[in-house]
Amino acid sequence: MTEVHMIKKKKEKSITLDELARMVKNGFVASDENLHREIGGLRKEINDRFDRLEKFTLDDHQRRIHYLEVEVKHLKDIFALK
Repeated sequence: MTEVHMIKKKKEKSITLDELARMVKNGFVASDENLHREIGGLRKEINDRFDRLEKFTLDDHQRRIHYLEVEVKHLKDIFALK
């Protein structure tokens, strides 16, 4: 390549500061949108896990309360406390 051709090629690739600023801004906007999408997905996963834990805990408590009620009834029957 000749020097004139290289200079001409450089001129074709030159961009203004405004164009560069716009490209950088668009890059940040795209990154920001991807980040929001990822955070939204993580938030849903976390909520789903908490829902499962809450259901498990409530089910376990209900089972234990029922067991205690049966045991109390059994003790009342043994001691004839009605």
